Amino acid sequence: MRFKPYISGSIHRVTLFIGLRGSLAADQTARMLHVLLVSLVVWLAAAWVATIPSALVSFPRIFYPIVLEASYATALMLLRLGHFRRASLAYLAGTWIWATLVCYSYGGIHSPGALLYVSLPASAAWLLGSVGINGGQLGKRDGHLTPLPTDQHEACRDHPVV
Repeated sequence: MRFKPYISGSIHRVTLFIGLRGSLAADQTARMLHVLLVSLVVWLAAAWVATIPSALVSFPRIFYPIVLEASYATALMLLRLGHFRRASLAYLAGTWIWATLVCYSYGGIHSPGALLYVSLPASAAWLLGSVGINGGQLGKRDGHLTPLPTDQHEACRDHPVV
């Protein structure tokens, strides 16, 4: 009967160790990014260890996951320090570098790895908003995103930047 309290106590200690604390703990997007990063780090490490017996040892096999893990760990550290934008950029840059390495290794633009680039604009829009993905060239009008005019005075008057 003491097994259940031991398990729940262990889970509680692990969640305190892994969980997001500090100034971003109340931010929903930061918490979601934190869960995503922790899940990706654990999944990538487990997949790498599980495939050791069946995969050939080569430079890309060792180097590419290390690059991705390093960027995710950097993003986790920045997130814990309260730097959400920097953590988002570390995550996006690491994912972009990894996708580029995979595409380069498997035949360039025609490789199946080119599909990895599809997730980058969606992730950037989610993490950085419209200002982060296109330098603030989108505005919100009547609930819809519309291109901002190039005239600065007209942009400020008619289209507030989100």
